[in-house]
Amino acid sequence: MVRYYEYRTTLTEGEHTFSFSASDGLADAIGDTYIHTGPITGMANTPPILENGKVYPETGTPSTVFCFSVIYSDADNDTCSEILITIDENPPISMSPVIPEDYDYTDGMIYQYKTCLDTSEHTYRFYAMDWSDKATGDTSIHSGPEVNTSGLAPVLSNGQVTPQSGAQDTVFSYSVVYNNHDGFPPTLINIKIDEYTFGMDPVGENINDYINGVKYEYKTTMDTSDHTYSFIAECDGIIAGEDTALHYGPLVSGSISASFIPSDGMWLGETSQGHPVLFYVSENGSKVIDFHSSIFIDAMFICNYDTNYWGWTLSTEIEEMNISANNFSGSGDGGTQNKFTGTCASQTSCTGTMKGNDVTMTYCYGFIPILLSGEGTWYASLQSEIKIDEPKNNALVNIPLIEVSGTVSGTLVKTAKINNVDVEINNGSFSTNVTLTEGDNNIVLSAYDDNNHLIGTHSIVVCLDNTAPVVTITEPADNLETKSQEINVAGTINDPSVSYIDINNKKVCIVNGQFESLIPLNIGENSITAVCYDEAGNPGSDTIITTLLCMNEYTYLTETLCEGESYQFGSSVYTETGVYFDYLESQYGCDSVTTLYLTVNPLPYITIGNDTVITENDIIMLYSNSNFNSYLWSTEETTKSIEIIGEESGTGEFEYWLIVTDENNCTNSDTIIITVIESTGIKNILSNGYVKFYPNPANDFLIIEINGINETVKIYIISEDGKILITKSYKEGLNIKDKLDLKEFMSGWYIIKVQTDREIKTNKFLLIK
Repeated sequence: MVRYYEYRTTLTEGEHTFSFSASDGLADAIGDTYIHTGPITGMANTPPILENGKVYPETGTPSTVFCFSVIYSDADNDTCSEILITIDENPPISMSPVIPEDYDYTDGMIYQYKTCLDTSEHTYRFYAMDWSDKATGDTSIHSGPEVNTSGLAPVLSNGQVTPQSGAQDTVFSYSVVYNNHDGFPPTLINIKIDEYTFGMDPVGENINDYINGVKYEYKTTMDTSDHTYSFIAECDGIIAGEDTALHYGPLVSGSISASFIPSDGMWLGETSQGHPVLFYVSENGSKVIDFHSSIFIDAMFICNYDTNYWGWTLSTEIEEMNISANNFSGSGDGGTQNKFTGTCASQTSCTGTMKGNDVTMTYCYGFIPILLSGEGTWYASLQSEIKIDEPKNNALVNIPLIEVSGTVSGTLVKTAKINNVDVEINNGSFSTNVTLTEGDNNIVLSAYDDNNHLIGTHSIVVCLDNTAPVVTITEPADNLETKSQEINVAGTINDPSVSYIDINNKKVCIVNGQFESLIPLNIGENSITAVCYDEAGNPGSDTIITTLLCMNEYTYLTETLCEGESYQFGSSVYTETGVYFDYLESQYGCDSVTTLYLTVNPLPYITIGNDTVITENDIIMLYSNSNFNSYLWSTEETTKSIEIIGEESGTGEFEYWLIVTDENNCTNSDTIIITVIESTGIKNILSNGYVKFYPNPANDFLIIEINGINETVKIYIISEDGKILITKSYKEGLNIKDKLDLKEFMSGWYIIKVQTDREIKTNKFLLIK
């Protein structure tokens, strides 16, 4: 059982301390027995001021870090007990000073809070208090920030040029894929080739599907040189990311036509007398191609590397073939084999003419140009390929044993080796394990024919990297004790290739080798671990221990009052709508914060009319001026209106009241005095006669009787706002009876004014339609 004890007293002026003690007769109590400071009494206090509350940026995405800030100042230089920010309907969160060592609050101190927010529109407000009073100023609700997925930078990917080499009249195709998360088209998309910039055009079927990606292309011929290119795109001022780096290529050489045979296609061309054709048949790896010609074509075969195996096979009858060689050794068979093979030294060549329906030439690793001249048509198509598919060239790994796989195809290929170790070929593919050493490792695929002649090679470089990135948490210090429910964790990493780090499973961006994020804490000891992985997959991490001594407890109350009522909350009494806070501090300095949302509803407005006069013969209806949830009349009736009958009440003054209750359960009342007179009407007695009006209340007409007045009598009918509606004048009022027409007037009270040469009398009558 828990029982609360209280002691109340007055204190002298000054600063005070207090402590608690208790005993059950056997032992003294433990726990909250230490000395507390406060309160301070008898001292005038100036409430602190909050100003310039804001959030930056005002819009962003779920990964944006928003910074909320406000300036706290206190003319008395009182320390704030706590500065809180409430975001949406979440519990208040403590804010931190930008300069903790600054203790001058008179000139203002900036407090801030940083966090990421979910996708929606948000609100926030600030609260602060010194030792005595709540802060004034910027404490109202702000709107913002707006968090959505729009505005994310568009992405460029798969930038390339094909072919990767050629001659001056080769048409090169530059292409890149543009993606936009919001589905917006680019306002600008260009390619920069060397120093020149060109626009690009969308190609393909789905040229409006920007979410899944649209391919853009630019085609052109190039001058002889090594070239570079890069892509740039924008969407409403937001620059695209990812594939925007500088690319190298294509290689353009010679002033005659050239082409690189793609790995999955066919290249067609024509030659004419005096217009030779040059094309590169290999960039990387060994291939076999077929030439088809219908007339004699002068040909020159040039071998650029030492000890390369090369040759050609004539699969159909050749009409004529004349070969002359320079530093060339080999043998030929013009019979049924129709085959010529051999070896050549670097920069040697052989020339001649050939014609045939199907001339097959094999060649090895490297560039082997074939110069064709003469008149005719021809085409070339890929017959085989030798390539390492996985891993990719320049791959980074952190394990010494990797799997290498690839493609070895073609009728001439019989065996293959990886780094001189035989591998098994299955349906044109191979897979084997390779052991790496630390650093760069060359992996070479070699293919051989049935005579164990080298047909071609393909090589890649794989780097074994076992060096883990170094992660250092620089803030907060290890073994920190705190009472903040969130703590700012910051640190550094020495590997520029790492772009993200996980802090207790929260993904945090790394900028210039540094990271920073707010991390929530639980009561007690918290392990904060920051871990990342480099491109090779090596993990780097750092861990600190932070202890949350206590956690603020938050209680929320919602109360509704009616105007004129009050609510006791803590030591204060409130009578106005507002949000109020009450604090109790624990032994570790944490607060039990109770938030009161108090609504004070206005009383219902009720009127049943002004005091009035009726006659015994009259009936008057009393109405509520509006609709309410319930009614209670002084007559104990519970309807919206009641009927007052003069004959039943008799003459005299009578009080009638009505109590109403509205939808907020607030009540109010109104009272009216009804005077019931005899039904003879109203008689104004003058010194030498009288003037009588009836009936009262009147309907369409009012009867006037004047007797015993031997001088001029004037009668005025006046509205309640003072406007004269009817004027009547009688020269002598000895015995006059007249009838006034009131049909044009609205229901209500009217004034009768009787004026003679010596006297003026007034009275009121009620007009009921």
